[in-house]
Amino acid sequence: MGIRMKKVLLIIALPLIFALLPVFIIPLFFANTGGTNVPLTVTATPDKAWSYQYIGSELGIPWDITMLCDAIREKSEGNDSIEEENPLITALEFCILQEDLYTLQPIYDAGNNIIGQDWQLSETVLYTGCDEILAYIERSRDSLDYKDATDIVVAIHEEAEWKCTDEVICDATLLSNLDYLYVLQNLIGLDENTANGVIELYEGLYLPELYGYLPPPEEFEEITVPSITGSVTRADLARVAVSLMNWEYLLGAKSPHIGTPVGPLDCSGYVDWVYIQCFGVGVSAGGRVPAGVAVSGTAIQYYASDPISGSELKIGDLGFLKEPRNVKPGEYNHVGIYIGEIGGKRAWIHCAGKSYGYAERPNGRVGISLSSGTNNYNPVTGTTFEPEMKGCNFKYFRRPRFLFADEEGFT
Repeated sequence: MGIRMKKVLLIIALPLIFALLPVFIIPLFFANTGGTNVPLTVTATPDKAWSYQYIGSELGIPWDITMLCDAIREKSEGNDSIEEENPLITALEFCILQEDLYTLQPIYDAGNNIIGQDWQLSETVLYTGCDEILAYIERSRDSLDYKDATDIVVAIHEEAEWKCTDEVICDATLLSNLDYLYVLQNLIGLDENTANGVIELYEGLYLPELYGYLPPPEEFEEITVPSITGSVTRADLARVAVSLMNWEYLLGAKSPHIGTPVGPLDCSGYVDWVYIQCFGVGVSAGGRVPAGVAVSGTAIQYYASDPISGSELKIGDLGFLKEPRNVKPGEYNHVGIYIGEIGGKRAWIHCAGKSYGYAERPNGRVGISLSSGTNNYNPVTGTTFEPEMKGCNFKYFRRPRFLFADEEGFT
């Protein structure tokens, strides 16, 4: 494109003003070769912006980096709108399809005698970017709608199942490609300067800031994430979880990094963030969504953990509102972290949407809910918080596959 992005001019957008506008204006600021800042405005309707967030939630891809890519691509082609862009195409460029092939291998005893057989990983094949992933399921770009994200993941699992035989087991998983610079240059086709500019805009939280999705800067400074060294107890995890009280919610928002989140979070993004602070890896890392199940961050975490009963709940276990098999495409599930009991009722800390919001957090926030009734008590710190949270009755309980230091079997 020959455009060098130099810096981001922070724009604080008031949500009330945006609510009155028919379109969102995305002013991207670049520096030309003469050093003059030139604003390049691109428009997006609220529904279009939401479609990027929906895709991000379904595929686990940052919604804002895909939206930035499409805005810059449209502007380079002389267009002032991203309405014709398909966010699913761009999001798939940031995906890797990992196909694991297992074959039966002999099991030997101490005397090197064969005593049986077991399935063992024999080969891993990676399909990178939109075209390779679509070719795997024999789909084309032209036939895709942004709501097809769920169907694509289901088709991947069906293809993997079809490849299974008596001699080979095929397991396919869609993952996020975190090498953003490689994706931007080699798959999307941006030059090096422009690609670095997109990353600068993304890391600078340009779109979350523009859309009014970020807490005020002083609230970032108030967050102190507990430092955990060595072994992790369930109490340690609870301390990490409550460090984000009242943090902003946003559908599709993730922050899979150590330290204060780089922006809002959705429910599964919050769960992963908590576990990453404690173990360096999120719950979603072990997820395999079965064929026929609508994919989402919550579904991935559901199948990355094991079923337990309500009487078995321990701090750090997860609660879900629905079984993923019963969540239809376009519907949402929800996940929270169990942190004990308050007054005989189960207490859950979760990052919840608009119905849990308030004036300063209209999109929703992190808070502690009981299975019924309202709550403003934090059992981890022994303090109260405001405003209180309404209840959330999680019905399905799962235990992530992590071993805590205060449990049997830890060494």
